[in-house]
Amino acid sequence: MYVPMCLCAYVVMSNHTHFVLYVDDKKANRLSDKAVAIRWHKLFKGTPLTQKLLAG
Repeated sequence: MYVPMCLCAYVVMSNHTHFVLYVDDKKANRLSDKAVAIRWHKLFKGTPLTQKLLAG
């Protein structure tokens, strides 16, 4: 699965973390809301809103 983003840097601190990400705007904008929701649901249960979107 392609994610139009890459991790450039990160730091782990005593109580939180920081991430620097690069987002490929052209590729990210080609994804539909439904495609993003499908990818999200592969990792997480989702929210009632995303579940409704995928249900049709």
